[in-house]
Amino acid sequence: MVIVLEGIRKSGKTTFADALTKWGRECDVPVFRFYDRELQTYPVNQMEANFVSCMQFARAAFEVDYKLQQLRREPIVLFDRFHISELIFGHYYRQYDNDKFMNQVDTLLASHDARLVLFESDTSDKRAKPGELLFKHDFWTLYRKSKIERKLYMNLDGRGGKLEKADIEEALERLGF
Repeated sequence: MVIVLEGIRKSGKTTFADALTKWGRECDVPVFRFYDRELQTYPVNQMEANFVSCMQFARAAFEVDYKLQQLRREPIVLFDRFHISELIFGHYYRQYDNDKFMNQVDTLLASHDARLVLFESDTSDKRAKPGELLFKHDFWTLYRKSKIERKLYMNLDGRGGKLEKADIEEALERLGF
């Protein structure tokens, strides 16, 4: 299962990814995690190179799927920020028009039954840097437009930065794992 976590800065993506990775170790479920905290600050050429690397990995992972099926449990490939973040940050920070390419990535993810999780947090709104609340609207718009069918919205406010095993299992069940 491929899961893409998206949302504005400090909305709970990494908290969820950390808890899911821990859950995977405890439950003998392989979790392959990819994240990039500095996505919004890459110069265009570096971002292009990084994104091509991510896509090469994704393609390779899908091509060797039959090998992954030999594992005892289905693995989780987890992207903490991916195509929606690149679309938003590329537009605002680099004036990078990549709508068509990101649409293709979204279509590829949807064709492989990826899951999309959008995080939002009232506390992150209070800590947002100038202009970042614009991103919140854009994340919602692109989340709704995504061709990925299995989607989940999460707000981790009130959990004190901690997720229990039951929280992860409930989220995975809602995502169809």
